Amino acid sequence: MNEAALAEALTYHRVGLERYSSHVLLRIAKLLARVEDDMERQIRDRLGNRGGELDPTSERLQNLLKIIRDLNAEAQAALRGELTSGMVDAAKHEADWSREAYTRALGAGFQFNVPSAATLRSLVTSRPFQGRFLKDWAAGLERATLDRVKQQILIGITEGEGIDQMIRRLRGTRAASFKDGVFEINRRSAEMVVRTAVNHVTNAAHNATLQENIQLFPRYRWVSVLDGRTSPICRARAGQIYETGKGPVPPGHPNCRSTIVGVPRGSKRESELAYDAWLRRQPGEVVKDILGPTKAKLFLDGELKIDRFVNRAGEELTLVEIQKREAEAWARAGLQRHI
Repeated sequence: MNEAALAEALTYHRVGLERYSSHVLLRIAKLLARVEDDMERQIRDRLGNRGGELDPTSERLQNLLKIIRDLNAEAQAALRGELTSGMVDAAKHEADWSREAYTRALGAGFQFNVPSAATLRSLVTSRPFQGRFLKDWAAGLERATLDRVKQQILIGITEGEGIDQMIRRLRGTRAASFKDGVFEINRRSAEMVVRTAVNHVTNAAHNATLQENIQLFPRYRWVSVLDGRTSPICRARAGQIYETGKGPVPPGHPNCRSTIVGVPRGSKRESELAYDAWLRRQPGEVVKDILGPTKAKLFLDGELKIDRFVNRAGEELTLVEIQKREAEAWARAGLQRHI
């Protein structure tokens, strides 16, 4: 098997998954933005004209908190739907990619199997990651969001703040680019869940695919992103080889970027390709696509050292777009389709 070419394709595939996470996040961010606007509107409408006493036990405040709770529950239900749908699609894509990658790498004459659709869906709904099921992570987001918003409203009332001050507690301040409000904390929490979930689901689907073909891949390798942000656990596991179906599978921690790759029976290859080294071997247009034109020029001119796994900030791709890009990656890696 052409393992070096497979490693090339896997690295580019990982870039695509990072951008798919951004795609899911964009959809969820729109949901969060809508509920944030609704919450602000309700606060202004119901607390704007205070008239009379307003304390943490007042009926007017309790009615507002109930409305906010209902708005949050509705938004989080939609978020769970988006998240589950996105993860099921990601699991199927990973299984299909694995079949394509290993079929190309192995050559003709091998029968490569993939898990059933029911099995792939169960990886999303019935397989915990970091000690919790996906639905529990989503439920945790709902509770934490409501608690943060409620707390800031109560603090604002206790301190006798005006509506604008109270809203700033939620949205943050312009001076800090709105990064210091609880809404931003909620968005960062959602981002952590999404990126960790994508890593969990895709690695679980990859692992399940290897188990379907254990006669070809009795072992697998843990592949870490070796850069300045690599966690201790992923540094320790980088390049380690485990028995298929028995060893640890990423994520090793929240926001983990590690993945796995099958080791074919009889393989002697033990090395792992660092991201900087891989990127320097890519054509200029690939470097530009990953880094963006400005950073790509600095990198190609030798003026920028890639000491972390970088990507275009905010760039997002759908799975359909990723599939089109991966077709080009197969050709660059020299992995031809065997009929």
